[in-house]
Amino acid sequence: EARTADETAILRVMRRLGMALTTERNYVRIFRDFTRQSGITAGAEMKAAQVKSYLDYLAMEREIASTTQKQALNALVFVAEKVFELELGDIGDFVRAKNRKKIPVVMSKSETRRFFAQMKGEKHLMAQVQYSTGLRISELCRLRVMDLDFERHQIIVRNGKGGKNRVVPLSERLIESLQAHLKDVRVLFDE
Repeated sequence: EARTADETAILRVMRRLGMALTTERNYVRIFRDFTRQSGITAGAEMKAAQVKSYLDYLAMEREIASTTQKQALNALVFVAEKVFELELGDIGDFVRAKNRKKIPVVMSKSETRRFFAQMKGEKHLMAQVQYSTGLRISELCRLRVMDLDFERHQIIVRNGKGGKNRVVPLSERLIESLQAHLKDVRVLFDE
């Protein structure tokens, strides 16, 4: 879907402020949804009543989680104030989304084995690393050779969620596969 001038303006401000790529995508997606639902054609037309109506819609019609509703509120206030320099004022009392306690869906050991059996090569190795370390997809995709510490059996996650660094354990079972992969990649790099 093509970007509107408003969406481009939002991205420009967010990039200038050094905000995370995932935050950029989420805020633009929320703004796009807000404009469709509210019927406005330009961000400069945003009003507190429309934001309240949108937040009510999210809670009552879509039945979204409270954290998603809070993110939508933060996104729209940010866009109004920082991008379009609007003073929304008091949004008023909107219907609050409920905090639902969801039991996480977890695969059994046999399901996990079958899942991994369907994968081959680099994708299989990536899935194993993510499964064993708990890395987010974005963190996995940003891994570099210097982040792997085979001696200490750990991976250094740089610039993770919230811009934080952390260390996660690296399974001893994966070290040989990772080292073989690095040798293959080195040959490709040298060519």
